[in-house]
This record gives sequence, structure tokens and C-alpha cells, in this order.
Amino acid sequence: MRNILKANKFNTNFSSLLSNFPTSAPSRRRLLLLLLAAGILISPRTVFSEGSYQFGLNQFLYDYSYKTSPKYVDIITSGEIINISLCGHINTDQLSVIIIAPDATTTTYNITSPSDPGHVDVADPFTSPLTNPIRYDTSDAGSGFGLYEIRLENISGSGFWRYDISVTPNISTDPDPTVAAGRLYAYIWAFTDNGYGLDQSTDADCYTLVPGGRANTNYVWFLDLNNLVGWAYDIIANNLGVSPPYSGYSIPIAYGSTTPKWPVYVGYPTIADPPPILPPFLSNVRFIDDEGVDITISPNGDLAQDTGYFEFTSDVTGTCAITVDINQNGQYGAGDRLLLSEVMIGANSVLWDGKDTNGVVVPVGTYATQIQVRMGEYHFIVSDVETSGGGTQDGLTIREVFYDQSLANDTLVFWDDKTILDGTTTLPDGALCNSPEARHTWGDFTGISIGNNSYMDTYVYGLDTLVSANAIVSNNNDPLLGPVLDLDADNSSGLTGADYQTSFTLNGSAVAISDSDVTITDDGATIASATITLSSPRPGDVLTVAEAALPSGITLDPASNNHYIILNGTAGLADFETAIKLVSFENTLPAPVTTNRTLTVVVNDGVTDSNLALSIISMLTLTPLPTPAITPAATAGNTATFTPNIPEKRLGQGGGYAEPNPFFPQRGQKVQFLFSLDNANSYYKIRIFTIKNRLIRTLDNLREWDGRDNRGHALESGVYIYQIESGNRHESGTVVLLMN
Repeated sequence: MRNILKANKFNTNFSSLLSNFPTSAPSRRRLLLLLLAAGILISPRTVFSEGSYQFGLNQFLYDYSYKTSPKYVDIITSGEIINISLCGHINTDQLSVIIIAPDATTTTYNITSPSDPGHVDVADPFTSPLTNPIRYDTSDAGSGFGLYEIRLENISGSGFWRYDISVTPNISTDPDPTVAAGRLYAYIWAFTDNGYGLDQSTDADCYTLVPGGRANTNYVWFLDLNNLVGWAYDIIANNLGVSPPYSGYSIPIAYGSTTPKWPVYVGYPTIADPPPILPPFLSNVRFIDDEGVDITISPNGDLAQDTGYFEFTSDVTGTCAITVDINQNGQYGAGDRLLLSEVMIGANSVLWDGKDTNGVVVPVGTYATQIQVRMGEYHFIVSDVETSGGGTQDGLTIREVFYDQSLANDTLVFWDDKTILDGTTTLPDGALCNSPEARHTWGDFTGISIGNNSYMDTYVYGLDTLVSANAIVSNNNDPLLGPVLDLDADNSSGLTGADYQTSFTLNGSAVAISDSDVTITDDGATIASATITLSSPRPGDVLTVAEAALPSGITLDPASNNHYIILNGTAGLADFETAIKLVSFENTLPAPVTTNRTLTVVVNDGVTDSNLALSIISMLTLTPLPTPAITPAATAGNTATFTPNIPEKRLGQGGGYAEPNPFFPQRGQKVQFLFSLDNANSYYKIRIFTIKNRLIRTLDNLREWDGRDNRGHALESGVYIYQIESGNRHESGTVVLLMN
């Protein structure tokens, strides 16, 4: 993520910069210790060099923020050497390099002449190993491994025409500046192009490390710049874009500011963890006025119920995007009010003042609202950058980087230059990162464009959960008390409040979306409708209702479909309780997507909607399979033959060669992979993948798995794919890991 900002216009706040990200020095050291404990050491011949070559030799590094946002280096093994080579604007510039070790030991190097260690020529092409760097031995500083802070200062002027910060395994190895390997990062990378033309532009790439929202998880985002030029700019990363109230929009610079939050690496971060598997779990969702009376606000300035709060409970950290359908066109996109804020584990609330993006109170009415909690959100904001791409659909884009360092083709890229700047937008659905439509493009290599004096925001996010709610804007404070719906009155499913949770067995029968003790209370005797909506449906998902059993007076609305059911008719409270219990969910595919499903349920008494009740359906349970037995190994041959003692129809369908399945690592369980070999001494390997085919664990000649990845980190609940290989024989299946 590169927030590109002119140096003399950059408005930011550094006071909580390092504390915002759980990779501060102590936390980074803990991560590095875990890496060492897992045996992930560095090859003695590996060189990690990063700097001018990666960003472009025409991109000159500013040092105006060297004290408030220095560079950082991750050292994995004590004794690795930090190599630093650089020069100023001219070869005679006097330079200072300060290295601060994890134990706070400070070492200063002064470069006063071209012959001093660390100096390179201003015209060095950086295509060959650097032979005269500053060489800092990390074994001389405390434990040796951990996070090192690097401060670079040009005492004679500003900035550096060449620089390289590298890690080598020993003092005799010269760094190769063409190699980037994820050891060097900063919260602010400040550059100047000294112009607006194509020759001054950059096609650089960066990697941003963002917390995944669950323990021991990260997202890594690949920023792909193309012909980006803005005279002077900063590269930063955060989770909201510009500061509230305009977070998520591209806006004039005069409207706000932006703050760095996430570390931006030159290469794929060595210390990155795998991404999360499960999406956010939400409950207790509602909109309520600021006095806790009802879902109606009256922003008339009388200081009574002028504002309200969207409330929900989350099991992850991340961000929430609450979109109020201001133009009431049924879509959540450009022209609507976006409330973007951080999410913490537990109860969350987001204020809405009843106004649109221009600060004008919206007309009286009922406003449908989409509440989306996102994991790993990343915003790349550029300030006063006149050109990106310089043509049609050839600008910057962002892609997720998988744990094996491959790039995703299905990352959705978002921006909204339209609502406030009257530019383009990819809302509401985003654009696929590998498509021309996902190239955020503006300008023509001149000093004037929509990017001039503007913040341009491009963003992505990982797993998400989407629910809906209504908010009412009125012109008075009269209470508008609607029905109260509870899908599980005694909370026997494990959720409190009005919500309910259950599970769907893959390849199994449909399940009810509510408990048997559904309750509806109201100040009246009748209900007019019930609406059940499946948020973010996946292929094969189907909602059904037993129409023939519906109570008298209640009918299925013709507008209903597989993901949306409306029950109409004036009937008693008990009748609508019965009708809701007749609604069920199923998936018709043999191998459906295994993320949780979230349904919203609302009833209306003819005047007012009820609270929003959620039905959460887990997809983590597999149909039980016969327990396989290990067939005694044959005595002849050298290749593996997989002969599990299970019905022939199960072969190749997954789950048949693992026992127990599901398994519970927190209870001390390990899953056993059951198969036989023609030769008991044959070599075999078992690979474990996520449901998105990301390799996370390799077992060499081992038949059991403890639910941890290659770094020793406990994994989340989810469905995992395993592949058994020996010789030219392969078998694969799925196993379910449950944490409780």
C-alpha cells in the first residue's frame, strides 16, 4: 500500500503509529522466536537486498521522516549481517546512519567521503554486488535476532539518490541489490519523482502485511503500480483510507488527512503467517437511537434522539463498512453514506447522524442498510498524485499474496472517486484484480487531473460477513416501538440475544433456520410479514419453506427466491412463529463452500419492522464415513498402493482415509492418515492444504497431524485438504479441524 503524498502537504499523525500494529518490536521478536522454534532458518548462502533497485532508480528517497518513521529490518538468525549502501544528491553529501538494536543499543556511522564504508556512487546502476557497504554484525547486539531500526539522514541536503539495505548470512558475502526477500519495511516510504512525465513514473511493487483478524494470521497484499507519478509522494498503508467522516472515499485534500498503520515491505514478508480461514461471526445486530428507545432518529437539532448507533458483536478484529442506502435505489454504492470504522472483538457500535456525505440531513423515511465486517482491509491512498497509468485501464491494482507467495486472480479491488470527486467507481461489486476494470487509472502525465490536490483511495479486503438492518429517520421523537423477534428464546443454541445458530451436514438434509421456541412479541395482536434473507449466498445454497403447512392467512410472496423469502398476510403472532419455523436451509452441491452462512430475519407489524435477528449456519461437519482400517503392507514391490478398508464408492471423495474426522486438537487429538504400502519402507509424503489450495503443512513419512502449520502455529477450525504421495501414487481427501 502506497499512500502517495506530496512531502510538503503530507498531513499525518505518528503518535500511535507503531502501537497500532501488533508487530511492534516486542511482538516482532516473539514472532521471530516462533519462527526459530519451528526450525525456519536461513540458508547460509541466501542474500536479502532491498532498496533503490526495487523502487526504481528514478525514485529518490526523502529523509524528512527518518526520526518519526525510520526503516526496519527483520533479523531471523543471530549473526546475520545488515549491509547498508547509499549516497546523497551528490557524491560529497555527508550522511548519517543510525542502527538501533532490539536491546536499544545504538550504533552511528558517519559517511563523510566517497571512500568511507557505505558510500556508493550516485550513478551506480545497482546491477552488481555492492562491495563497500556498512556491515553491521547482529551477533554483537543482545540476542542478535529481532527487529532493528534504521535511520538514514542526509546532513548536507535532503534524500538519497541510491540506497540499499540488505541482509547477508556472513560478513564475507557482498549484497546483491537486485534481490528482495521481505526483510526491509517502513511505515512511510517518502519519494520524489522531480516531474510529472512518463520518464519520472514508477512501476514499483510493494507488499503490505495486515493482521488477519484471528490469532496467528495475516493478509499480505501486493501493490502493483503502473506509470504512477506525482512529483513528491509517500507510500503508506492503513485500514480506513482517509480519516473519518470520509473514510472509503476519494476526496479533495482540504477535506481531511490520512494516517499510516501497516508495515510496507519491499519483498514478501518473511515473518508472514497464513491468512485466516473462517469469516467473521456476527450477532446482536441492530440500529438504535442514542437514547435506546427504538430504531428511529430525528436529527432536528433538539438534542433528543438526533443520532443513532449500528450495533453488533464480532468474534474478530477488522473493519466494518456500514452503507446506508441514501438514494434508496436498492444498491449500496456510489452516492450512499459509507461509515467505515475499526472493529474489535466483542460489542461494537457505529454512530450515524442521519446525514448524507455532504452533511445534509436525509429526508424522512426508512433506510435499508448493509453492515459488512471485513478482515485484513488495506487502503492505498495517494495524495496529489497527478497520474496513475496515464491511459485507459492501465493504472495500479492490488492482489492478495498467498502463503506460498503465489498471486491471487480473484481479489476484488474497490474505489469510489465518484461520490465526492465525480470520477469513476468500482462499487458496489468491485472489479477482479486481473481484469482491466480493476486498474485504477487517472491523469495524462501533466500537472492537472482528478488526482491533483486530491486523496485517491484504492482498497481491498479479505473474508467478510454481510448482514442488513433498517434505520428510520423521522421529524419527531415519538416512540416507534415495533415487534420483538427472538429465534431462540431460551438461547439453547449457544447464542444470546435474538440470534440462533445451527449446523448443516455436508450432503445432508435441510436444517431449520430457527429453534423450536421462536417468539414474537408486540403491542398489537397481528403481524403483516416476515422476511428471511441469506447474506452472501454461495453456489448451491437454497432457502425453502413448507408452503402447504403455512398457517391460514400467510402466503409465500412471488418475489421470493432461493436466497430471499417473504411471507405475507395478516395473522397472529403465534401463526408467524410457526411460519418462520417452516423455513429451512440446504446446499445441493456434493462439495459446497464451507464458510458459515448468515441469514437475517425481520418481521413487520404493518407499521414497523422488528429487531434484526440472525441465523448462523455452520458448514463444518462432514457426513460420518466408515472407519477405515490399515491393511497389512504387502511384501513385494517398491511403490505405494492405497487400500483403505472402506466402501469402494468412497474412494476419491475425501474424508475416507483420515480418522478421527472431525478431530479436536485442543482435546489432545491428532488425525491419523490410514493407508497401506506395498513396501513398508517406501517413502511417502502428506501435504495439508487450506480449502483454497494453499500449502500449510508437509509431513515426511509421518501419518498423523496435530492441527498446526509448518511454523508450529495452531490453525483455525475449518475444512482442510490432504494429499498422500508415494512414488507415482496419489490419494487426497478432506479432514475437518474443530477448535473448542
